[in-house]
Amino acid sequence: MDPLVHLHRPTGRARQRAAAAGLDLEALKASDPLRYKLLNAEPLVFVHESLMEHAQGVFAAGFRAHDLFQRPLEPEYAELLVFPALEPGDLERLDAALGRLAELPQHRARHAYYRVVSDARGAARQLGLPLAPERWVNEVNRLVGPFASQLEAETWAETARAGRPTLLFDAVAHGGVWLCDVFAGLEPG
Repeated sequence: MDPLVHLHRPTGRARQRAAAAGLDLEALKASDPLRYKLLNAEPLVFVHESLMEHAQGVFAAGFRAHDLFQRPLEPEYAELLVFPALEPGDLERLDAALGRLAELPQHRARHAYYRVVSDARGAARQLGLPLAPERWVNEVNRLVGPFASQLEAETWAETARAGRPTLLFDAVAHGGVWLCDVFAGLEPG
């Protein structure tokens, strides 16, 4: 039996997923360790498809004792999941490595970014490319751009906000251009 699986203690969230699927996690450890890992894998980073191979390479080089899984989420993006979950120090190492990856000239030229977004649900990691303004259709937790100036980014945000009172926008300088950070605010009233 895989020692990572044998010694692993499932989270409450994994127990809920298994129960919803009618599965016994302890039995899966021996009968289907891959399925056990998938049920216990934790979200790690949201990655643009053009950066996926690079992100997987960074992970493989630094975290050989972990398994990485990919889950498609939306056009051009997928989420990487990890088993077992990374410890806080490992997450800091991963953040530094993915930050360096986004800064490489071939990615910087396309305005690639790496960020950790924290909100009431916790921290979410993103390795992505900005969404072109003309392609934006109400997506949140995304960077839109690039824009030539802060004024251009703010003007786009004001136009995009029309009829969407719960969306908030921040203009962010990034590598000589401006991006617009789109996120959800509180419901009015």
